[in-house]
Amino acid sequence: MSGDDFSLDPRLAADSCAVAALPLCEVRLMHDARYPWLLLVPRQAGLVEIADLAAAEQTRLWQEVNQVAAALRLGLPSVSYYGARNLPFLHEPPRAPLMFHFGELDRHIPPEMVARHRELLPQMPVFTYPADHGFNRDVGAQYHKASAELAQQRTLEFFAQHLAGA
Repeated sequence: MSGDDFSLDPRLAADSCAVAALPLCEVRLMHDARYPWLLLVPRQAGLVEIADLAAAEQTRLWQEVNQVAAALRLGLPSVSYYGARNLPFLHEPPRAPLMFHFGELDRHIPPEMVARHRELLPQMPVFTYPADHGFNRDVGAQYHKASAELAQQRTLEFFAQHLAGA
């Protein structure tokens, strides 16, 4: 179903990373630590709206949207950046592998909170970086390029390991 002349818009390519390929769509994760935005991008040239897809491809798109939504609801590997809101949920048994990224200079998330993640979920990787809160946001003074790049590398390796064959 993929178009031979399809190419991803460079702005979208810069703002996201590929995490999965479905028969019609590429699933991409936006570089926005505030929200876990997944995008399904049909690999068809010249599309602007859903209505630009043929009827069968529109049906396939909605099937893939439902497939991704069901997978998220059932529990897929997840990565948390900054994690200030994780603490109340750390006692719940995870339904899938988790990974955590924290900035060591983050005043909102003290070292005790990071230690609590390690204590309550010792089987899950917890990484710290010599950076502040928001180190992964490439806009603003808190962006820390080396930490963001290392966190992204670890995240992509984590997804590659845990989503292989999914």
